[in-house]
Amino acid sequence: MNLIKFLYLTFLLFNLISCNNKKEEKSFSKVTKAIKLDTIIDSDLKKIKVRSDLKNFNSIYKELSLINVYYLGYDSLVHRGQLVCHKSVVNELKEIFIELYKIKFPIESVRPISLFEWNDEISMSSNNTSCFNYRTVSNSNKLSEHSKGLAIDLNPKYNPYISSKGVISPKNGEYNNKNIGTIIVDSKVISIFKDKGWKWGGNWKRSKDYQHFSKNGR
Repeated sequence: MNLIKFLYLTFLLFNLISCNNKKEEKSFSKVTKAIKLDTIIDSDLKKIKVRSDLKNFNSIYKELSLINVYYLGYDSLVHRGQLVCHKSVVNELKEIFIELYKIKFPIESVRPISLFEWNDEISMSSNNTSCFNYRTVSNSNKLSEHSKGLAIDLNPKYNPYISSKGVISPKNGEYNNKNIGTIIVDSKVISIFKDKGWKWGGNWKRSKDYQHFSKNGR
């Protein structure tokens, strides 16, 4: 490859990356209009953190992406957090979060589960919204949809999982529509996810997982 061709290809690559970044910023700016306050950065990882205890994490990692999402915080300010999700749902989740911002749905925190020691209980107790987490379904040996990055838990402290026996998770969880960021049956949040093909755990027949949205409904 001669120098001129190399420089030309480099120029094209730079413009492609720049164009993608501008599209994301433009898309968000349409929603927020004139934001005068600085965006608060809740998570700023440069790459997905690897779990040292998983031998097959490299194969899992190939299917995942680290994305930035914007949302209205509990403090009514604009925040930028990060999700680790399956590559196939990157655009869907970005668009979902834009729609959530449009309806001013408050979200307390969006940080990858790796920042909570890979511990789901710690993350949920902190009311942290997350997507990928390599773990099994509660009280089973079956891998959760979170293990594929195809499920998300939204404001889990105030949208807890409630088993058919009434056991609440996280332990400090409370389901009360008076709590900020709670998802109820007629919430616009549900229709926003539904429009992208995601299903709500609050519609399960026995147990209820009010925080949970997934691509296949599990």
